[in-house]
Amino acid sequence: MNGYAQIVKGAVFSSNSITFTYMKSITLIVFFLFTFILHFSGFSQKGKTYVGIQYKPIVPNKFIGAYQQAYARTETPSFEGEIVQKLGYVTGVTIRHGISKNISIETGINYVNRRFNISYDALDSNYQGNTDTKLINYNIPINALVYIQIGDQWYMNASGGANISFFPTIVGSYVNLGDTKNYFFQESTPTNWLQFGVNANYGFEYRTKDAGVFYLGASYYLPFRPIVYSKMVWVNQSVNRHVIAPINGSYFTVDLKYFIPNT
Repeated sequence: MNGYAQIVKGAVFSSNSITFTYMKSITLIVFFLFTFILHFSGFSQKGKTYVGIQYKPIVPNKFIGAYQQAYARTETPSFEGEIVQKLGYVTGVTIRHGISKNISIETGINYVNRRFNISYDALDSNYQGNTDTKLINYNIPINALVYIQIGDQWYMNASGGANISFFPTIVGSYVNLGDTKNYFFQESTPTNWLQFGVNANYGFEYRTKDAGVFYLGASYYLPFRPIVYSKMVWVNQSVNRHVIAPINGSYFTVDLKYFIPNT
Protein backbone atom coordinates (compact mmCIF):
# COMPACT_ATOMS: atom_id res chain seq x y z
CA MET A 1 0.00 0.00 0.00
CA ASN A 2 2.91 2.37 0.73
CA GLY A 3 4.28 1.69 -2.71
CA TYR A 4 0.99 2.75 -4.20
CA ALA A 5 0.92 5.91 -2.10
CA GLN A 6 4.30 6.92 -3.50
CA ILE A 7 3.06 6.39 -7.03
CA VAL A 8 -0.05 8.48 -6.47
CA LYS A 9 1.87 11.25 -4.75
CA GLY A 10 4.04 11.78 -7.78
CA ALA A 11 1.27 11.37 -10.33
CA VAL A 12 -0.85 13.91 -12.14
CA PHE A 13 -4.14 13.40 -13.93
CA SER A 14 -2.61 13.84 -17.40
CA SER A 15 0.81 12.25 -17.51
CA ASN A 16 2.06 12.74 -21.08
CA SER A 17 5.13 10.53 -20.68
CA ILE A 18 3.15 7.59 -19.28
CA THR A 19 0.43 7.93 -21.91
CA PHE A 20 2.96 8.18 -24.76
CA THR A 21 4.78 5.04 -23.59
CA TYR A 22 1.58 3.01 -23.32
CA MET A 23 0.24 4.27 -26.65
CA LYS A 24 3.45 3.11 -28.34
CA SER A 25 2.83 -0.35 -26.90
CA ILE A 26 -0.76 -0.35 -28.17
CA THR A 27 0.41 0.77 -31.63
CA LEU A 28 2.81 -2.19 -31.78
CA ILE A 29 0.04 -4.57 -30.74
CA VAL A 30 -2.25 -3.23 -33.48
CA PHE A 31 0.56 -3.76 -36.02
CA PHE A 32 1.13 -7.38 -34.97
CA LEU A 33 -2.62 -8.00 -34.94
CA PHE A 34 -2.87 -6.69 -38.52
CA THR A 35 -0.01 -9.01 -39.50
CA PHE A 36 -1.91 -11.87 -37.82
CA ILE A 37 -4.98 -11.16 -39.98
CA LEU A 38 -2.94 -11.12 -43.19
CA HIS A 39 -1.24 -14.36 -42.20
CA PHE A 40 -4.50 -16.24 -41.73
CA SER A 41 -6.03 -14.71 -44.86
CA GLY A 42 -3.20 -16.22 -46.88
CA PHE A 43 -4.09 -19.69 -45.61
CA SER A 44 -7.86 -19.52 -46.08
CA GLN A 45 -7.88 -22.99 -47.66
CA LYS A 46 -7.18 -24.46 -44.20
CA GLY A 47 -10.29 -22.83 -42.69
CA LYS A 48 -12.28 -19.68 -43.24
CA THR A 49 -11.33 -16.43 -41.54
CA TYR A 50 -13.99 -13.85 -40.73
CA VAL A 51 -13.39 -10.22 -39.82
CA GLY A 52 -16.11 -8.32 -38.03
CA ILE A 53 -17.05 -5.57 -35.63
CA GLN A 54 -18.66 -5.76 -32.22
CA TYR A 55 -20.43 -3.54 -29.71
CA LYS A 56 -20.94 -4.78 -26.16
CA PRO A 57 -22.81 -2.62 -23.64
CA ILE A 58 -21.50 -3.12 -20.10
CA VAL A 59 -24.69 -3.72 -18.11
CA PRO A 60 -24.47 -2.95 -14.38
CA ASN A 61 -26.33 -5.47 -12.24
CA LYS A 62 -26.21 -6.95 -8.77
CA PHE A 63 -25.96 -10.58 -9.90
CA ILE A 64 -22.98 -10.79 -12.30
CA GLY A 65 -19.91 -8.56 -12.15
CA ALA A 66 -18.73 -5.95 -9.64
CA TYR A 67 -21.69 -3.59 -9.26
CA GLN A 68 -21.13 -1.79 -5.96
CA GLN A 69 -18.15 -1.40 -3.65
CA ALA A 70 -18.09 0.49 -0.36
CA TYR A 71 -15.12 2.34 1.09
CA ALA A 72 -14.61 4.05 4.45
CA ARG A 73 -12.04 6.01 6.40
CA THR A 74 -12.39 5.06 10.06
CA GLU A 75 -9.89 7.53 11.49
CA THR A 76 -11.26 10.84 12.76
CA PRO A 77 -12.42 12.85 10.88
CA SER A 78 -14.04 9.98 9.03
CA PHE A 79 -15.82 9.78 5.70
CA GLU A 80 -17.30 7.00 3.63
CA GLY A 81 -18.92 6.32 0.29
CA GLU A 82 -19.59 3.89 -2.53
CA ILE A 83 -18.22 3.14 -5.99
CA VAL A 84 -21.09 2.09 -8.28
CA GLN A 85 -20.63 0.79 -11.80
CA LYS A 86 -22.61 2.60 -14.52
CA LEU A 87 -23.49 1.72 -18.10
CA GLY A 88 -20.33 1.46 -20.22
CA TYR A 89 -19.35 -0.29 -23.42
CA VAL A 90 -16.77 -2.37 -25.27
CA THR A 91 -16.26 -1.94 -29.00
CA GLY A 92 -13.70 -3.07 -31.53
CA VAL A 93 -12.63 -5.40 -34.31
CA THR A 94 -12.89 -9.16 -33.97
CA ILE A 95 -11.26 -11.90 -36.07
CA ARG A 96 -12.49 -15.50 -36.16
CA HIS A 97 -10.58 -18.37 -37.75
CA GLY A 98 -12.14 -21.79 -38.25
CA ILE A 99 -10.11 -24.75 -36.99
CA SER A 100 -12.74 -27.34 -37.84
CA LYS A 101 -16.46 -27.47 -38.57
CA ASN A 102 -17.37 -26.97 -34.91
CA ILE A 103 -14.34 -25.21 -33.41
CA SER A 104 -12.92 -21.73 -34.03
CA ILE A 105 -10.40 -19.35 -32.51
CA GLU A 106 -11.48 -15.73 -31.99
CA THR A 107 -9.36 -12.69 -31.17
CA GLY A 108 -9.30 -8.98 -31.90
CA ILE A 109 -8.66 -5.65 -30.23
CA ASN A 110 -11.20 -3.66 -28.22
CA TYR A 111 -11.68 -0.25 -26.68
CA VAL A 112 -13.20 -0.55 -23.18
CA ASN A 113 -15.00 2.37 -21.53
CA ARG A 114 -15.96 1.65 -17.92
CA ARG A 115 -17.94 4.29 -16.03
CA PHE A 116 -18.39 4.69 -12.28
CA ASN A 117 -20.21 6.96 -9.88
CA ILE A 118 -18.31 7.67 -6.66
CA SER A 119 -20.29 9.04 -3.72
CA TYR A 120 -18.86 10.47 -0.51
CA ASP A 121 -20.20 11.47 2.88
CA ALA A 122 -18.13 13.39 5.46
CA LEU A 123 -19.69 11.98 8.61
CA ASP A 124 -18.64 14.81 10.96
CA SER A 125 -19.66 17.56 8.53
CA ASN A 126 -22.49 18.42 6.19
CA TYR A 127 -20.56 17.59 3.03
CA GLN A 128 -22.12 14.98 0.78
CA GLY A 129 -22.05 14.47 -2.94
CA ASN A 130 -20.88 12.35 -5.83
CA THR A 131 -18.76 12.50 -8.94
CA ASP A 132 -18.58 10.45 -12.14
CA THR A 133 -15.41 9.04 -13.57
CA LYS A 134 -14.51 6.76 -16.47
CA LEU A 135 -11.72 4.26 -16.89
CA ILE A 136 -10.36 3.54 -20.36
CA ASN A 137 -8.37 0.51 -21.40
CA TYR A 138 -7.68 -1.67 -24.45
CA ASN A 139 -7.87 -5.45 -24.50
CA ILE A 140 -7.06 -8.41 -26.68
CA PRO A 141 -9.22 -11.50 -26.05
CA ILE A 142 -8.12 -14.95 -27.18
CA ASN A 143 -11.06 -17.37 -27.08
CA ALA A 144 -11.82 -20.90 -28.24
CA LEU A 145 -15.37 -21.32 -29.61
CA VAL A 146 -17.43 -24.50 -29.87
CA TYR A 147 -20.55 -24.57 -32.12
CA ILE A 148 -23.72 -26.61 -32.19
CA GLN A 149 -25.96 -26.29 -35.25
CA ILE A 150 -29.60 -25.89 -34.19
CA GLY A 151 -31.15 -24.98 -37.56
CA ASP A 152 -30.37 -24.57 -41.25
CA GLN A 153 -28.56 -21.28 -40.62
CA TRP A 154 -28.70 -21.00 -36.82
CA TYR A 155 -25.85 -21.94 -34.50
CA MET A 156 -25.41 -21.89 -30.74
CA ASN A 157 -21.91 -21.37 -29.40
CA ALA A 158 -20.02 -21.19 -26.15
CA SER A 159 -16.50 -19.90 -25.71
CA GLY A 160 -13.88 -19.13 -23.13
CA GLY A 161 -10.32 -17.94 -22.94
CA ALA A 162 -7.85 -15.33 -21.79
CA ASN A 163 -7.88 -11.56 -21.97
CA ILE A 164 -4.88 -9.22 -22.12
CA SER A 165 -5.66 -5.64 -21.02
CA PHE A 166 -3.63 -2.43 -21.38
CA PHE A 167 -4.29 0.59 -19.16
CA PRO A 168 -2.75 3.72 -20.73
CA THR A 169 -3.01 6.35 -17.99
CA ILE A 170 -4.16 7.54 -14.57
CA VAL A 171 -7.65 9.06 -14.37
CA GLY A 172 -9.19 11.42 -11.84
CA SER A 173 -12.13 13.69 -11.05
CA TYR A 174 -12.60 16.78 -8.86
CA VAL A 175 -15.54 18.34 -7.01
CA ASN A 176 -15.35 21.82 -5.48
CA LEU A 177 -17.21 22.07 -2.17
CA GLY A 178 -17.46 25.84 -2.04
CA ASP A 179 -13.91 27.20 -2.10
CA THR A 180 -10.39 26.26 -3.09
CA LYS A 181 -9.63 24.95 0.42
CA ASN A 182 -12.55 22.56 0.58
CA TYR A 183 -12.91 19.95 -2.13
CA PHE A 184 -13.16 16.25 -2.91
CA PHE A 185 -11.20 14.43 -5.58
CA GLN A 186 -10.32 10.93 -6.59
CA GLU A 187 -7.65 9.42 -8.79
CA SER A 188 -7.44 5.87 -10.02
CA THR A 189 -4.04 4.32 -10.68
CA PRO A 190 -3.81 0.97 -12.54
CA THR A 191 -2.31 -1.83 -10.47
CA ASN A 192 -0.25 -2.60 -13.58
CA TRP A 193 -0.30 -1.24 -17.14
CA LEU A 194 -0.48 -4.85 -18.42
CA GLN A 195 -3.15 -7.06 -16.84
CA PHE A 196 -4.76 -10.45 -17.43
CA GLY A 197 -8.16 -12.02 -16.93
CA VAL A 198 -10.55 -14.66 -18.26
CA ASN A 199 -13.62 -14.48 -20.53
CA ALA A 200 -16.74 -16.60 -20.79
CA ASN A 201 -19.27 -16.17 -23.64
CA TYR A 202 -22.53 -17.74 -24.71
CA GLY A 203 -24.69 -16.81 -27.68
CA PHE A 204 -26.46 -17.52 -30.95
CA GLU A 205 -25.63 -16.59 -34.51
CA TYR A 206 -27.35 -16.53 -37.87
CA ARG A 207 -25.09 -17.31 -40.85
CA THR A 208 -25.76 -16.22 -44.41
CA LYS A 209 -23.60 -16.66 -47.48
CA ASP A 210 -24.04 -13.17 -48.92
CA ALA A 211 -24.99 -10.95 -45.95
CA GLY A 212 -22.51 -12.24 -43.37
CA VAL A 213 -22.89 -13.54 -39.83
CA PHE A 214 -25.08 -11.91 -37.16
CA TYR A 215 -24.40 -12.72 -33.50
CA LEU A 216 -26.26 -12.02 -30.26
CA GLY A 217 -24.92 -13.22 -26.93
CA ALA A 218 -23.60 -12.36 -23.49
CA SER A 219 -20.16 -12.30 -21.86
CA TYR A 220 -18.55 -12.18 -18.45
CA TYR A 221 -15.06 -10.83 -17.83
CA LEU A 222 -13.14 -11.54 -14.61
CA PRO A 223 -9.70 -9.97 -14.02
CA PHE A 224 -7.18 -11.90 -11.95
CA ARG A 225 -6.66 -8.94 -9.61
CA PRO A 226 -8.16 -5.47 -8.94
CA ILE A 227 -7.68 -3.33 -12.03
CA VAL A 228 -6.99 -0.04 -10.21
CA TYR A 229 -6.52 1.44 -6.76
CA SER A 230 -8.81 4.42 -6.41
CA LYS A 231 -7.69 7.08 -3.93
CA MET A 232 -10.55 9.19 -2.51
CA VAL A 233 -9.41 12.43 -0.91
CA TRP A 234 -11.34 15.03 1.08
CA VAL A 235 -9.42 18.27 1.59
CA ASN A 236 -10.86 20.63 4.21
CA GLN A 237 -8.95 23.82 5.05
CA SER A 238 -5.83 22.34 3.44
CA VAL A 239 -6.00 19.22 5.66
CA ASN A 240 -5.79 16.07 3.54
CA ARG A 241 -7.92 13.05 4.50
CA HIS A 242 -7.89 10.06 2.20
CA VAL A 243 -8.78 6.40 1.80
CA ILE A 244 -7.66 3.92 -0.86
CA ALA A 245 -10.02 1.31 -2.30
CA PRO A 246 -9.39 -1.38 -4.94
CA ILE A 247 -11.80 -1.59 -7.89
CA ASN A 248 -12.48 -5.17 -8.92
CA GLY A 249 -13.29 -4.44 -12.58
CA SER A 250 -15.33 -7.53 -13.51
CA TYR A 251 -18.33 -6.89 -15.75
CA PHE A 252 -21.22 -8.41 -17.70
CA THR A 253 -22.00 -7.46 -21.31
CA VAL A 254 -24.64 -8.02 -23.96
CA ASP A 255 -22.78 -8.85 -27.18
CA LEU A 256 -23.67 -7.68 -30.68
CA LYS A 257 -21.38 -8.82 -33.51
CA TYR A 258 -21.38 -8.73 -37.26
CA PHE A 259 -18.92 -10.62 -39.50
CA ILE A 260 -18.28 -9.66 -43.12
CA PRO A 261 -19.10 -12.43 -45.65
CA ASN A 262 -16.25 -14.74 -46.57
CA THR A 263 -17.05 -16.60 -49.75
